[in-house]
Amino acid sequence: MAQAPRSDPVKRGIIFLSLMLGACIPHGHREVPRPPAARAAPREAVRQCENGLARADVRFRPLDGRSYPGGCSTIGTVQLI
Repeated sequence: MAQAPRSDPVKRGIIFLSLMLGACIPHGHREVPRPPAARAAPREAVRQCENGLARADVRFRPLDGRSYPGGCSTIGTVQLI
């Protein structure tokens, strides 16, 4: 009974490495990452936080929301007094 020929492990290794190397070559298009969209803090969450601070007798002052470069923001921020 004849056995099926085995593929040469060196040949399979070369094919595998060639495929892996081919995956590293740039494809001509590049996706530019976009900054994440600024999301406003839900008003309910801000209200709950401020109510919790008030119940704990913490003195605070709400600050205006601001957006900074790079997608950072300070929305729902308070200053502790």
